[in-house]
Amino acid sequence: IGGLTLLVVSSTPLGYGDFPYYPSENGGWALYGFWVAVTIMGLGCGLIKPCVSVFAAEQLKDEYGNDASPRTLEKLYLWWYMAINVGSFVGPLAGPLLSGGTQDGLDNLLGYQKFQCTGNATIIPACEGYCPGGCISTPPTEVQAAECCNGNRVALNYWLVWGCWSLPMLVIAFAIFFVGGWRPGYICAPPGGSYLGDFFRCMWGAITCRSNDRKPDGKPIRCFEKLKGLPGMPSDRTIDEFRMM
Repeated sequence: IGGLTLLVVSSTPLGYGDFPYYPSENGGWALYGFWVAVTIMGLGCGLIKPCVSVFAAEQLKDEYGNDASPRTLEKLYLWWYMAINVGSFVGPLAGPLLSGGTQDGLDNLLGYQKFQCTGNATIIPACEGYCPGGCISTPPTEVQAAECCNGNRVALNYWLVWGCWSLPMLVIAFAIFFVGGWRPGYICAPPGGSYLGDFFRCMWGAITCRSNDRKPDGKPIRCFEKLKGLPGMPSDRTIDEFRMM
């Protein structure tokens, strides 16, 4: 949330030396803020992702405290990744429309306008030395604005995409998580060491499809399933968690 908030602020006039130009000059810090924000977000996602997947599976216990069946775990992760894929599909569709990066999108809501150089700007004397990139990077003169910079508009509503779309979704997710922690509460298993050794043993066993010469039972047996009960392999529950992830 901190990284995303910084990303929103850096995409507004507060982060620019002269919005919508000079993100890192004339006192602007938007470019540096962008890299700091995405670094924080990347670290946050990378550190929490392997934890929440296992944490979700640990919540699925019956009234007697028994672990969920592999079928129940499979349903959990099917819904889990369906939600991720739906968000990945909707986000790229909604983002350009909200940012104003397409002709059908919203106008630049802060009142600023910024355009690209036209296709023939490089052969216009007034645009020599200014186009093709000048309209995006440097404020044009009146003549340049009239003759050079009337191409497709440049999106300026990124603050809206991140601040009114991504940030609320993340805040809602955190709110649901904390409400669930309050009632009915979560099952918090104490740390039990690293899973890396078990993970690599399972991965190598699945790659080589070890079966300990077990005869097939007439049904399709996936390689992870064949690892259950083999010497040196982790518990069946752990194998199921790796298989689902």
